[in-house]
Amino acid sequence: MPKVKINDIQTYYEIHGEGTPLLLLMGWGGSIEDWPKPIIDLLSRHFKTIIFDNRGTGRTSKPKTGYSIKQMADDAAGLLDALKIPKAHVFGISMGGMLAQEFGISHSDKIIGLVIAAAHCGSPHNIQRTDEAAAIMEKMINPPKDLSELELLKEYVTLMYTSEYLSEHWDEMASAQIKKYPTPGWVRRKQWDAIIEFSSYDMLPSIVSPTLVIHGSKDNWVLPGNAKIIADRIPDSRLKMYEKSGHALVTEQAEEAFNDVIEFYKSIEEEQNA
Repeated sequence: MPKVKINDIQTYYEIHGEGTPLLLLMGWGGSIEDWPKPIIDLLSRHFKTIIFDNRGTGRTSKPKTGYSIKQMADDAAGLLDALKIPKAHVFGISMGGMLAQEFGISHSDKIIGLVIAAAHCGSPHNIQRTDEAAAIMEKMINPPKDLSELELLKEYVTLMYTSEYLSEHWDEMASAQIKKYPTPGWVRRKQWDAIIEFSSYDMLPSIVSPTLVIHGSKDNWVLPGNAKIIADRIPDSRLKMYEKSGHALVTEQAEEAFNDVIEFYKSIEEEQNA
């Protein structure tokens, strides 16, 4: 079971494949278990793909402090240092997309290519989620006693996926949320507080890494307009929207999205090697 000391925590990580390093940053409350196996298999055919559990999640330490977006991005940078990897492609989704923004701001020297997926730049410049979404998130942090775990997760997946996708995959997607290493509610609260406190808007123009911003056009959790705000603030960034996808871009249009991501990363490598 590979773990390495990063800052004040023992971080669990896995490496799949060979090639140029690619660091994946997971979202709110998520862990290694949330990366779909077909996506890891696809990426590992092209890159040395590094996945890990953020502090408080999965098999990584669960300290009582250190859950700011900045600290979690520093943890990710520390993992590259511990693995003696000077530079890597970086991909972050949802809260991981916020970590990716902070990574681009604070650790640009470690980035080859940057992809920010299904994220926003923080208050006050982001487009706010709906009250219904906020209510479901609160239930995930403090589960009502009259709701079973599966009933609660079925509410949660309505934020993650489009109704069209859920009509065919409802039980499968809800059941997939039941984890072997679940994230405690108090960790979700601390990560949620970090999301609320996060704001990258003023610093986004300082990102110098080649950047691709991707987002599902039917995202009901992080509303789609947030992608344009981020892309407009990062110099020379590219923006790609996926018309059939909600927040779970890694599932609903996964093959299309990740083939675009692979092409983006490969184009950067070709330019740098020319």
